[in-house]
Amino acid sequence: MDRQVVRELDRVEKRLSVWDRSLGLADWALYTGHGDERTVVRLQVARAAFLRSPELGRLAERLRRSLGSPLLDRRGELLRRSRLDAEVEQSPDIVRLRSRLQARIVRYRPTWRGKRVGRAVVYDTIRGSADRRERERAWRAEEPLHEALEEPLRRLIGLRNDRARSVGFRSFVDLRMAFERIAPGRLRALARAASAPVRAFSRELREEFAARTGESGWAPWDIRYALESRVPMSEEPFPGRRMVPTIQRGLAAWGFPADRLKFRIARCDQPFGGLTISPRIPTDIRILLHPKGGWEYYTVLFHEYGHAVHSRSVDQPSHLLRNPDLGYAGFAEGLAGVFEQIGYDPEWLGTIPGLDRTAAVEFARWRSRSGVFEVAGHALGSDAEFRLYERPDRDPRPASQALARQRFGYDDYELRSWGDPFLVTHPVYQQSYLISPLFRAQVATAMGRATGGPFWPNPKAARWLTESFLALGARYDWTTRLEDVTGSPLSAAPFVAAMSAAA
Repeated sequence: MDRQVVRELDRVEKRLSVWDRSLGLADWALYTGHGDERTVVRLQVARAAFLRSPELGRLAERLRRSLGSPLLDRRGELLRRSRLDAEVEQSPDIVRLRSRLQARIVRYRPTWRGKRVGRAVVYDTIRGSADRRERERAWRAEEPLHEALEEPLRRLIGLRNDRARSVGFRSFVDLRMAFERIAPGRLRALARAASAPVRAFSRELREEFAARTGESGWAPWDIRYALESRVPMSEEPFPGRRMVPTIQRGLAAWGFPADRLKFRIARCDQPFGGLTISPRIPTDIRILLHPKGGWEYYTVLFHEYGHAVHSRSVDQPSHLLRNPDLGYAGFAEGLAGVFEQIGYDPEWLGTIPGLDRTAAVEFARWRSRSGVFEVAGHALGSDAEFRLYERPDRDPRPASQALARQRFGYDDYELRSWGDPFLVTHPVYQQSYLISPLFRAQVATAMGRATGGPFWPNPKAARWLTESFLALGARYDWTTRLEDVTGSPLSAAPFVAAMSAAA
């Protein structure tokens, strides 16, 4: 073992840990309304310049040779990934453009009934309004922001592709999916297999919805309301004030000790359902959540607790090994999805005061079955994003609409802007939400076999999840680890089987 190389690597990781903590705190300040993008830009540019330095290039090359230690070899691999990211997504021109757009996105509030409101207001209207015209207005409420993003986002996509090609990849998508160890073609095959049941289910849902409501139209702003109103869940048993302790009790029944379930939580409007920020893994983990109650937001908090408990549980000896970032999008969302599934579980729903047991079981079965819409929707989104990177000059909407009408049976409808804020802040990440339901079905099946218990409550779940996945950080590529733990590579089969069983 080359001790000088080890000392140099330790020094690099120590400096990276300082930058990453500062960036985490700057992101927290930005999203909670107490910071600005200039701090984020300054830190990201300085961090990337350090990673691109000739000194680090020489160290990375020396680390290509095996040093006789799997952990050292792994740290070398993760350092090379970080350098690639510094050359591409963290290059100064991309950082500055992305950060300006990110600040615009964070500060934007849609106008609803003449007032600026939080995003949760329009999301809840799409889910809960019986007025079809109002649902469509809510579906289009963020159109001013999306349209304003189109031109700079197209420029950002072009920059990402150019930078990816400069380091030897065909496109930015190929670079990111290489980190994940999943080829784009393999992902599309998984999407087709997992989405296959959606056509028949959509047809059934539309017919039932038309018979129940008398509405003849069928468009993207109808489907969520049709799902929610088919087996409705009252918000009253899920007040916002009880959300955090309820989720903590739910995870305690999995065997997680109290010290792994305490996080700093801020409730504020933001562009996502929820967001977990980890300034320092495993000791400083924070959660952002909309200031809302209701079952939907309880499941969001289960999901964010999944991210947070994951980060809190990492037990690795160096900064790069403690930070599963590049190449772990599907894994991170998949693990959070396992936690989120507690919110769909009839046993857990049966513990909520004011919920009828029979109604809880019916609701859980229905929501489990309707998970195919989640998969099919994210498959459409990731396909559209891949198309944008393949041909940034083309409008991705006609192809996406054709596929949506084929899968969901929609009538013809007027397109809305393709300028999705998520494509700015989380590039080539949407496919992770397609992977997540497949991952969680496979892991839940394996956990049941290994622990011999139900999904929930299961006091052996925490230990099994921690030893199998959570504690390992970035020690292994997640696709390899999933196959080692469950006995098979990532597959749509367990997910499709669960949908069939729920039906």
